[in-house]
Amino acid sequence: MEHSFPTIEVWTKDLPQHLFHVNQLAGWPGLGDSLEIVLNDLERWSPKRLDSRKTTFRTQANNESKLLDLRSELVIAASLARNRVTFEFRKDSPDLLCQTTGGPVGIEVTTRQRHDIRRLHNTLEERLTEVSGARVKLTRIGKEYKFDQTRIEEIVGPVVLAAKNGDDSTLSFPWAGVSVNIWHDSESEANSQVFWNSAQDWDIHWAGVARELANSVRSKGEKVYAVPTIAVVDITRLFDSSHWPGGDIPKVLTSHLNAGIAGSLEGVVIVQSGFLQSAAVVILESWANPAKTEGRDLATWFNSATQLSIPLKLQQVIREQINDLEEGSNGQDS
Repeated sequence: MEHSFPTIEVWTKDLPQHLFHVNQLAGWPGLGDSLEIVLNDLERWSPKRLDSRKTTFRTQANNESKLLDLRSELVIAASLARNRVTFEFRKDSPDLLCQTTGGPVGIEVTTRQRHDIRRLHNTLEERLTEVSGARVKLTRIGKEYKFDQTRIEEIVGPVVLAAKNGDDSTLSFPWAGVSVNIWHDSESEANSQVFWNSAQDWDIHWAGVARELANSVRSKGEKVYAVPTIAVVDITRLFDSSHWPGGDIPKVLTSHLNAGIAGSLEGVVIVQSGFLQSAAVVILESWANPAKTEGRDLATWFNSATQLSIPLKLQQVIREQINDLEEGSNGQDS
């Protein structure tokens, strides 16, 4: 099936090496589909200062981190546009300024990323596929939340060498907070060659996520806003969404928030945005700043204004059906 991304083509015109250029997206049609929906909705709504985001999109052509940061803001903005909320992009803070019946509302969008033990796991799996009978188990030996991914070969190299040599041993990498146990079992029927202590890792992971989120919220809360503002934190790149604990915000994060780091923010909304067309963009948690006395439930407003629990592709279908109904109604004789 031929995929057409006309809006992406406009945004990346004359930039064939842009990470989101149609040529680069050829192997990732789902990502192209979702991004096309986002950009197309913004073009249709044409909020004020959209050109400024186009400029950023183009100037950061090869900066993956910057582009994914911008993508989070565009996803939130497109959700507002899709639901016909009047808003504009801002030159400074907050990122988005919305007009509501209760007055202006600001939205500060931020995202965090983590290169965690899963990348190490996947790299080792790939490198060990041709080593017969090799089995590897990764275990956390420290509370390090992230380690320098530029040094990942310092772990992978020695592990692969030991596996190829038939050595049954345990290698420790204190700088990364990781221990690697290597053994050989030619009779094993296990499909995976690399295992990891996920329960232990997730315990450490959530404490790290809380710190990352707290740092994001603290930096946003230290700003001074002219209008009531909430922070929307996209944590898609922090974890596998299937492991989100659900219910209340993890206790460590709640304790951070209640300690006053939200500062001038009215509240915090935590979202996870899918990269592919079938992935839902959802609100995972929301938290109101107890230090604020205005009593405005901006999280509830944000949920209703963006409808982020609806998959992007489904939102597109619903939008097209609404447009068809409106056009049919407008075409009827009075």
